[in-house]
Amino acid sequence: MFEGPTGKKFRVHCPNNCAHSRAMVFGTMIYYEKSSVCQAAVHSGIMSADGGDVILEIANGQAHYQGSK
Repeated sequence: MFEGPTGKKFRVHCPNNCAHSRAMVFGTMIYYEKSSVCQAAVHSGIMSADGGDVILEIANGQAHYQGSK
């Protein structure tokens, strides 16, 4: 799990086909801390299922995480 003050950023490398793992994603654009970083990146459209590097930024927790259909 990633920890730090609000605004702290981490570079995360996501492997090829990471979108096919059984990991869970909770949220849309702002994701619950237990969501898969790689799955969230694919879900949000900033990364393809081919993998790659993404930047994760720590944000304040939300009272509710908006889902999508």
